[in-house]
Amino acid sequence: PIFIAEVIGTGVLALGANFAKLDWVSGTIVLIFCCLINAITSLMLNKVHLALPEAVTYGEAMAKIWGPRAGDWTYNMLYVNWIFTATAYMIVLGTAIKCILCYMKVCSVVSMLIGCCVLLPTNQLRTLAQLTPLAIFSFATIMTVVIISLVMVGQGNCGNEPDTGDTDSWTQFWGGNQAMAGFCFAFAGQTMMLEMQAEMKEPTEFPKTVGTVCATLLVLYIIVGMLTYGFCGAQSPGDLIEVVPQGAVQVVVGILMTGHLIVSYTIFQQVLCRSLAVKYLPTALTAGAGGQTAWFLLTTAVLAVVFVIANIVPFFLEFVDIIGALLTTPLGFHFPIAMWFGVRRMNPGDTGTKADRIAVTVALVVLAVASYIVVAGTAASLIAFSKKFAAGGYSPFGC
Repeated sequence: PIFIAEVIGTGVLALGANFAKLDWVSGTIVLIFCCLINAITSLMLNKVHLALPEAVTYGEAMAKIWGPRAGDWTYNMLYVNWIFTATAYMIVLGTAIKCILCYMKVCSVVSMLIGCCVLLPTNQLRTLAQLTPLAIFSFATIMTVVIISLVMVGQGNCGNEPDTGDTDSWTQFWGGNQAMAGFCFAFAGQTMMLEMQAEMKEPTEFPKTVGTVCATLLVLYIIVGMLTYGFCGAQSPGDLIEVVPQGAVQVVVGILMTGHLIVSYTIFQQVLCRSLAVKYLPTALTAGAGGQTAWFLLTTAVLAVVFVIANIVPFFLEFVDIIGALLTTPLGFHFPIAMWFGVRRMNPGDTGTKADRIAVTVALVVLAVASYIVVAGTAASLIAFSKKFAAGGYSPFGC
């Protein structure tokens, strides 16, 4: 449950807009491909865990395989990625709370501040095992929100996303690359898979979990993307919950989405803060009042940083795509492949077989595609971000 609750999140809300940047066929093909390469790298991480079960985090694994410097560099990149992913959750949490308070016209800075207060209790959970019941609840709430939003889309509500009318080849090219980055973000969850496997009773069963989760998400994402694009076309919303009109239904969606985001954010911050505690504040992981107090101070400090960044960064869809291309793609593809090659080097007896040659070829193909997504996807997302920023209409800590 934690696996699927951690993967399915804010990325599903932008699927329709990313389909609109491609088309029916291209969008489906790219989505399937992104699912496939995410599954491949997830299975590679299972090989890494089985070879190095004592390595519970990306940073630990990279340090054991490629040395302390590689481990430190990995930790730093993970911290940045987790902070910005948590920021994406905070932005959507603020939108969800505004839905609950839709009759009051609350500004974003106020709604996010309320969100911070709501997150304080669950932030005190210090292990992923404690989050399993909440993960089941989280999946149920996001599915309900998606269904309600799709019903609204079917009734002709497409939000306020303008149809730009841009159809020239360069616009389509950059838009397609931006969509690829968004699709990668929607499937990403590799950075926490070593922690998840460390808490599994039977890590050898992890490949079955990967197959089930990836197949489930692929079907769900194709349905959401196609229905949204089918009804809204070029006006497909960048944030699906924006299609719900003001009223009682919007309040219900806001409550459900808030519940989902509380769990999603808590999962991310739990892994982030645990990693920070291991490296900088081990007291926060000890038993007793002192350890719990240290954990509270650490998680609250991280929450404050996320709150500030969320109120500075504009434009949710473009922000998600930048994260997907610049941070999530390397961490989801390049790093697992690097670790897998390192484990393979540590066990030379398994090399040279036909299966090994096929695996190496697949890894190199995924590595090449991932490198393209990093460069082209980041460029496309930055171009789209700069266009919206130049158009104005945004102020930090505004409404």
